Amino acid sequence: VMTTRFLVLAVLLLSACEPAAPPEPATVVVGGDRPANLVIPGGIADGESVPLIVTMHGYTGNASQIDSYFGMSEQVQERGFALLLPNGLVDDEGDTFWEATDWCCGFNEPDEVDDVAYLSALVEEARQHVDVSTVIAFGHSNGGFMAYRLACEEAAGVS
Repeated sequence: VMTTRFLVLAVLLLSACEPAAPPEPATVVVGGDRPANLVIPGGIADGESVPLIVTMHGYTGNASQIDSYFGMSEQVQERGFALLLPNGLVDDEGDTFWEATDWCCGFNEPDEVDDVAYLSALVEEARQHVDVSTVIAFGHSNGGFMAYRLACEEAAGVS
């Protein structure tokens, strides 16, 4: 009889324990006056590095739209990368853009806005929240021009 009571008690205790929920990504707002979302996979071990993908929208788009279109934040946890989702500036027509190149969407005076410096600062701020192994610049349309410029100037140490 005593063995049966312990067995019943053990079964009751075990049934009360729920399995641990899988880790969820966390979103941190970085960037100060020009905020951006940084999505970090949950459950990263101390000292574990992850790639950081900087995703830039096209002309008239925004970070939420490009994330929805490509579904990148949904893949952060499964694929093990951090995601940075910044927004470009707004022109006189109310459309967003990146000050990428003379060929694509530069609506300000040449030295008025430095999106390379802005994006580089976001990457540095992201490093305060997650150990970054490598930075990948990804963009669509005007954001593609910005990704190309960012990669070239950062690789050359321009900014």
